[in-house]
Amino acid sequence: MSDFKGISQGEVAPETAIKAEIRARDPLNSPQAGETGTATAQPPRDSWKRLAPMVVAYAMGTFNDNFFKQTVLFLAIAAGLDTIQSLGTVFYALPFVVCSAWAGWVADRVPKQRIMFWAKALEVLAALVGALSLYYMSFAGMVSMIFIMAVQSTLFSPAINGAIPENFTAAGVS
Repeated sequence: MSDFKGISQGEVAPETAIKAEIRARDPLNSPQAGETGTATAQPPRDSWKRLAPMVVAYAMGTFNDNFFKQTVLFLAIAAGLDTIQSLGTVFYALPFVVCSAWAGWVADRVPKQRIMFWAKALEVLAALVGALSLYYMSFAGMVSMIFIMAVQSTLFSPAINGAIPENFTAAGVS
């Protein structure tokens, strides 16, 4: 009796065999020393060492975005500049709305490590612009910094979120 693809019940579909071989070669799916091969093999204990830098980079980027954005908005409120508060909010949301699809497309075509590196370099640039703007109390510079931080986050998020499943199994992340 044949199934949908014309393969008899005893045979394995070619794509299933390829996926099984990839899983078998994945060091995170291979059994530990002294264990028998099971479908629920534990990931190596050092997988957190590879995941931790990615988690820290993501968390620090999120903290920087929110800290600078909230600082600028509170300074604008204290100075009585409602327009700066509105502009800051708009310029923070704009890259997410306009560039998200493009950033995902880029993350699929450019090496994710390169995107993450340049996005973090952009974050450092934004922090420098933000620090100078805060020092000189330049609200135009502060809004520019908010925009640069949002662009950085828009580029960084698809790259890091796409890199996690490429480098770790579900058991290695959970």
